[in-house]
Amino acid sequence: MTSFYKFLVYELDFPVDVAARIRIPKVYVPLKNILTEEEVKRLLEAA
Repeated sequence: MTSFYKFLVYELDFPVDVAARIRIPKVYVPLKNILTEEEVKRLLEAA
């Protein structure tokens, strides 16, 4: 809950906690591919 809504709910007895109704969708983010040892060697040699 954000600080603003904590203030409204707890200090001013605000009747509705709007922040509690907010739902954040879970997004799957796959991990990046890892370079092989050979790819790293070629990358370093190219530099």
